[in-house]
Amino acid sequence: MNFFSTPAHPAATVILLRDISEGFQILLLKRNSRLDFHGGHWVFPGGRLDQSDYDHALVKDDEISAARVAAVRETFEESGLKISSEKLVLMSQWTTPLGYPKRFKTWFFLSPSQEGEVVIDGHEITDFLWLSPKEALISNNQGVIHLPVPTSFSIQSLIDFSSSTNALNHFKNQKKFKYQ
Repeated sequence: MNFFSTPAHPAATVILLRDISEGFQILLLKRNSRLDFHGGHWVFPGGRLDQSDYDHALVKDDEISAARVAAVRETFEESGLKISSEKLVLMSQWTTPLGYPKRFKTWFFLSPSQEGEVVIDGHEITDFLWLSPKEALISNNQGVIHLPVPTSFSIQSLIDFSSSTNALNHFKNQKKFKYQ
């Protein structure tokens, strides 16, 4: 296998939304700077699909169904927050372009955040922030945080919504989600 034919591994990520008096916020996690993929970047909870995600999927051998299981698992592993797979709303799917040594085909889901405190491990994830979409983009533009392109683009897609309910309903009612 050469550098240009690296397979894209299936992955899932979750944009957690919580309402506040002035709109809503999203959860961003800071990846350890020593990690080789997006080290030091601020991302949504998520990760690679495991075989167990396929085993526990509602539809066997279905990647999106397995991605839902992985999204719930990864959110808990990286943030300590429990979410429901039934409340996940598919927003988009991004695939790392050819030519990268590590590639992922990532399913992006939206989810309302459940009550609870964010708990990070201090190893893979070193910090967290709840920010409004506007605050996240401003912080990225000012160099305070660094967002990967799919994360930044996803946040930009949420900037015009006044509440998490509006955002969730919009993407739930889309006939097609976006492939990037």
